[in-house]
Amino acid sequence: MKFLIPLLAALIATPTFAADQLLRLEDGRQVLLKADFTWDYVVEPSAAAAPQPDAIAVVAQPATVVSQPRGVTFSANQDKPILQTTKSDITVVLAAPHLDGDELVIPTSVINTGLESLIETDLQISISVQGGEPQQHTVKIWRAIKRMASTYLRPGKSKAGNEVRIKIEPAAQYQLEAKISHIETRS
Repeated sequence: MKFLIPLLAALIATPTFAADQLLRLEDGRQVLLKADFTWDYVVEPSAAAAPQPDAIAVVAQPATVVSQPRGVTFSANQDKPILQTTKSDITVVLAAPHLDGDELVIPTSVINTGLESLIETDLQISISVQGGEPQQHTVKIWRAIKRMASTYLRPGKSKAGNEVRIKIEPAAQYQLEAKISHIETRS
């Protein structure tokens, strides 16, 4: 009889301690509490495909989407985005450009559709006046402060990135190629 009581108690208690538990937070996100005392956010496929904007409005106008470097021709002072490039769940949108003196200014936004927080990302750009010699640039688009989690770009969020500023002669049309060259994330 003394052997039966501890055995029965162990059988009853084991499933409650060893099972993973799914919790829904007040803001609607779900968290999976694991038996090994770790946890993860549960990302539903529809939530990962459509991140919610945080600090900027996600561009609603169509942009050229590329995952490999590809050229796009655009003019300064146009009112729609010129390019969108994606690598490993990180998307960089190059918004409507404008000239500021002898500099071409291209605002950017960064979208994180992955499961890890974004620490930094760089964009490799090749730009030329239509038919001219291309200029090569590597631009730091997003930088968080390492080990300061509040500055990370969280999964499912989007924010304004650093502006791309390139000294270039004014012209009617420019040719641009861009690709994400560096990504650093933290789980």
